[in-house]
Amino acid sequence: MKISKYNTLLGIAFDGAQMSVACLRKAGQRLEVRRQFQTTLTLDPLTSDPELVGHEVRNHLGEAGINEKRCVLCVPLKWALIARVEIPALMTGADRDGYIAVQSEREFPFAPDELMTSVSMFEAPGGGEHATIAAFPASHVMAFQKIMKAAKLRPQSITLGITAVVDPAAAGPAVILHATGQGVDMLIAAGGGIVALRSLEDHSNVEHPAHGLDVAAIARQIRITLGQLPVELRESVHTLQVFGSGERAEQILEDLPALTAPLGLEVSKGALPCREWLSRPGSDRAGGIAAVAACAERLLGLPPAFEFLPPRSSWLKQTANRFSARAALYLASAAVLLITGCVAALVLQHRRLARLEAEWEAISPRVAQAEAIQEKVRNFRPWASDEAQSLDIMKQLTEAFPEAGDVWAKSISMKEGLSKITCAGDARNNDAVLRMSEKLKDSPGVSKLTSQMQGAGPTHFSLSYTLDGAR
Repeated sequence: MKISKYNTLLGIAFDGAQMSVACLRKAGQRLEVRRQFQTTLTLDPLTSDPELVGHEVRNHLGEAGINEKRCVLCVPLKWALIARVEIPALMTGADRDGYIAVQSEREFPFAPDELMTSVSMFEAPGGGEHATIAAFPASHVMAFQKIMKAAKLRPQSITLGITAVVDPAAAGPAVILHATGQGVDMLIAAGGGIVALRSLEDHSNVEHPAHGLDVAAIARQIRITLGQLPVELRESVHTLQVFGSGERAEQILEDLPALTAPLGLEVSKGALPCREWLSRPGSDRAGGIAAVAACAERLLGLPPAFEFLPPRSSWLKQTANRFSARAALYLASAAVLLITGCVAALVLQHRRLARLEAEWEAISPRVAQAEAIQEKVRNFRPWASDEAQSLDIMKQLTEAFPEAGDVWAKSISMKEGLSKITCAGDARNNDAVLRMSEKLKDSPGVSKLTSQMQGAGPTHFSLSYTLDGAR
């Protein structure tokens, strides 16, 4: 089992105005049917306004307590066109696809852009590859997409109901009957694919309405369809399976074996290929077997036999499609101008950088010299301040020192807003310190001069004084 991107999905099967709904949830390795109901719409999905039909569908889902947005649609087989073509030998790949496309144009009375086509390949027992082509009118697909949009749903797949209830690759040669509310659908599977598809419409017993279906007419249609197949295909089919619930399916299972015995067909009740994954095997009640099967098939990551949902285009492509040819031309011109402007700006920036680099090369020697001077300045900057007042204080203190060099300073500090000055150092003798103190005391603004001396020669001293008028 493949892993899908989501764990909950909604299956909706349309059969005329009848709608069957099943909501499935993946729980570990099992599939659980959370909600299931069947109702009849008051509006026809094809002829009525899609907005109104979508609102009606949304109301029915709301009444059932279903809020899931992702869904799988099963459309009636009677709306599809079916053709079967034989593929020439040794034709593969793109050649085979082209051949099928040409045959589709020949078989269907519509232009290729008016149909959504899907192909199921199968091999005949005697060899040879064949293709069954199912075509769905594009107008019908658009109508269902509008309905789902109005119902606030996001379709993940659009397929046929009868192809969802059986796996053609695993079913083997068999005739499949699917009893619906509007009639009976028939599918013949063989060679790993779908050989034939037919909608038998409503075969109610006209002469005796109380008897239900005209099973003899259904048997006649089976005989006609098998007779149209190649002999090797017809002789390989020995099984007939009946899908569906209710009185129609029960009547077919009861009356058909006697009528198909001459054809060598053994009639039995069909079982869903996804039945082993369902936590409730009886979840195909209420005629919603197609909705359950299509929903389970998608949750299990299995590809549908036929797919009619148009491929999603990227947002860039959708935006581009909204522009006319003239608007696209204008947009392309604007893009060219923008790219040209960016290139011109890059060229100008490159030339400017080249000019600045040349100027830098010219001044780099002088810059190196200036940086060397700055480095020396940084080395001596902590010893002196470059403020005018501190320079005046240093000048005044220096002028008080003897010119003979008998006194030298070791430390000078300026505190309290440059008003408290302290000088410490050494002198040759005490007289030199006293003469310096007397000269400093006579300097303008000096007051409260105190001095301390230790030793006779050399003498260690410390002077402290207050400088009036300092900030």
